Amino acid sequence: MAHISVQLFGAFRDFNESNLLNIEYQDGMTVTDLKSALRHAFDGQEPFTSLLDRSRIADEKHIFSEGEDLTGAGDYAVLPPVNGG
Repeated sequence: MAHISVQLFGAFRDFNESNLLNIEYQDGMTVTDLKSALRHAFDGQEPFTSLLDRSRIADEKHIFSEGEDLTGAGDYAVLPPVNGG
């Protein structure tokens, strides 16, 4: 069974002490699917889901758009929105 390792940055660190989550990868998984799995992992934590809705998913080479296919099992990051200049 393949997994996705998800690194949490910025404000997401307030929700998970390890700053790293493992999510089961399924063939054909999209950014939307990954965000749904993350919402499920933090079920009932509205601040987390609200922040996730405004965040992007990235791997080492690419920042993904909503609905885009992931490149496979491996390492990803959740990039929260950044304020300021």
